[in-house]
Amino acid sequence: MQVQITVRAVRRLFVVAIGLLLAAHLSVVVGRLVLRMGPLLEWRLLLDFDEEHNLPTLYSSFALMVCAALLTSIGMRHRLQGDKFRCWLFLGAVFAFMATDEVVQFHERIDQLRGGALQRWRVSGWVLPYLAAAATLGLCLWRFLWDLPARHRNWFLLAGAIFVGGTVGFELLGPFAQRRGPAYYAVCYTCEELLEMTGVAVFALGLLDYAVRVFGGLSVSVVASTDAPLRSKPVRARAAPELAQSSCDA
Repeated sequence: MQVQITVRAVRRLFVVAIGLLLAAHLSVVVGRLVLRMGPLLEWRLLLDFDEEHNLPTLYSSFALMVCAALLTSIGMRHRLQGDKFRCWLFLGAVFAFMATDEVVQFHERIDQLRGGALQRWRVSGWVLPYLAAAATLGLCLWRFLWDLPARHRNWFLLAGAIFVGGTVGFELLGPFAQRRGPAYYAVCYTCEELLEMTGVAVFALGLLDYAVRVFGGLSVSVVASTDAPLRSKPVRARAAPELAQSSCDA
């Protein structure tokens, strides 16, 4: 069985998934801040964008892992064709780390190292190290990005701008919004997570579009085992000893 993956179908899946997560998150936020509904703690832990190890976190990790799989598949296809492939595989490893970090929360453990201005501004300690790593990655891969077709180069730059703008931009605005009140902070982290999800979705769609235009598409094949079933050896029927003896006597 072969399943053809199309950009339109994946786009619909992303829109539906992000829309449902956003609707569930907003219902919890409105119930908590506007309607003052107290018994929403369990739903908040499960659906709120500001919480960890819940449905939005699992979705973000899964979406990043999808990007990692697409990058690795594109890299392997280029390798088979004798083209440059190492940057694709390296980016696949980077996105696999990001997917793991989304669940394990490596970046949150860096907060204990913050100090000085970061501590006064209440900015997370992971912002500067991760921002420096992203800038270094961009400089190292600039030539690779420039060699891509203009359509996909602009597509990937747009996805990166959306993702970094949400991750870093609203993360820096978070402490200031928190001082204004819970409603401002809720708006801030909602925009942050929504932009992160959108950026990853835009990047995944760009990768699929690249695969379609360069390789003719991607497909998932499910092949049944070709091992032949074991055949039992033919068994000859033997007469019982009594019957065999009587026939001889006759």
